[in-house]
Amino acid sequence: MKIGTLTRQLMVDEYKKRIQSSQYILFTNFKGINAIAMNDIRTKLRKLSSEMTVVRNNLLRRALYELQLQEILDCIQGELGIIYGTGDPVQVAKQLKDLSKEHEGLKLRAGYLEGKVFDEKGMLRIADLPSREVLYTQVVGLIKSPISNLVYILKANINALVNALRQIKEKKESQ
Repeated sequence: MKIGTLTRQLMVDEYKKRIQSSQYILFTNFKGINAIAMNDIRTKLRKLSSEMTVVRNNLLRRALYELQLQEILDCIQGELGIIYGTGDPVQVAKQLKDLSKEHEGLKLRAGYLEGKVFDEKGMLRIADLPSREVLYTQVVGLIKSPISNLVYILKANINALVNALRQIKEKKESQ
């Protein structure tokens, strides 16, 4: 086996390993972004348990094909950076959306989350979602609200009964 062929196969294997160990894959353009800005982007993504890698399209296609993820192949065009990780994909999409305002060449193109492919518009909608913690808080509030209302209603009925009994007692004592 030639060294070039071996190197390419090692790169394909590395792509496969990273994709298999991640919960999501996001695809970005990075045209016109210098090395310093790219390092800044990578540092911010690492804080969210994500990594960004510039990939060779043909090798990424081969890795995806071997992983039987052919539905993603349409996302691979032009200069491509992939972001993968185990953190919250909504937070990562939000971060990329914010970073794209700072760096004109950075653009969130597509994503693969929970077995589904999302185009650019879909990923921007995901970036606009509230964080997981906020959603949990909203769900708990929705669950808690009817229970709290029931407690207040029952407490009001019990208080009314106690007041009625107190008035009867006072009336009998006064006679």
